Amino acid sequence: MPLLLILLCFSSALAQEKKLRKMTVGYVLASSAYASLFVAKEARILEKHGLDASLIFLGTGSLAVSALLAGDVNVLRGTPAAVVQAQAQGAPLVILGSEYDVLTFKLIVRPEIREAKDLKGRKLGIARFGDTGDYATRRALQYLGLDPQRDVTILQAGGQTARLAALQAKALDGTVVNPPNDLIMKEVGFHELVDISRLALPYLGNTYAVTQATLKSQPDAVEGFARAMVEGIAHFKTHKEETLKVLRKYLRVTDQKMLEATYEFIKQFTVDVPIPRADGLAVMLDIMARETGTKPKVDPASFIDATLVKKIISKREIAP
Repeated sequence: MPLLLILLCFSSALAQEKKLRKMTVGYVLASSAYASLFVAKEARILEKHGLDASLIFLGTGSLAVSALLAGDVNVLRGTPAAVVQAQAQGAPLVILGSEYDVLTFKLIVRPEIREAKDLKGRKLGIARFGDTGDYATRRALQYLGLDPQRDVTILQAGGQTARLAALQAKALDGTVVNPPNDLIMKEVGFHELVDISRLALPYLGNTYAVTQATLKSQPDAVEGFARAMVEGIAHFKTHKEETLKVLRKYLRVTDQKMLEATYEFIKQFTVDVPIPRADGLAVMLDIMARETGTKPKVDPASFIDATLVKKIISKREIAP
């Protein structure tokens, strides 16, 4: 499917005449997933849409959600699982956009494992039971015709770096990772058994969340942010060299091969139009229910509000 280049009809001159609004945007990882945010900052797209935005690294999902609820940040990028969990417990948060709509993991295994039957009796590592990686692992095994409960042992083994070390120590036989971490694992002798992105499992990833109070009290600022993100996506997809420089700065990665692979990955999987998928939310709620055994206390229909993104898209021009 050809890439749709989004040409947004905004007047930068008008934005420059307006006084910029202060905004603090929190994010949880130094990740290429936030390319639209980092590029929007460096290319002054946020300023173009009337915002003097400060980007704040928050680390963990629980800390990030707490900062959003406390008003320490106005917008939160990423950590959709923590946001949805807080929403399910009644937190007054709303997801405005989502830039990934499928799971993008890859199942990486030891070199002697060449096909599905070789996985029987093996140990696979995940970060935590009930998380997205656990869900992706089980779906990949089902795709291979294996029973996740009987044919393999799934172990909690920490983050992706810890799992790589466990693979090297032969304490694990496989794990799921997101690109470009798969490249690191391949360089030291492991290989890909399943590209989970090809299974097209719906997901709600790389989200933008705000409090309901912020949405009501600062509608122009929130709309300006959403506009900047939509334009940021189009900008990074059409300005490769500029984006590579931005990724080098924020990710602190100097390996050109890895930067190139990272860019191609985010260009492929970042959606042109960041409207959150309702079925992706359903998957996340299912994961949460299996992890905690609880159901949301509020109507999940209130978790997502795609009004702003749809409004922005309705006023744009699309070229093939």
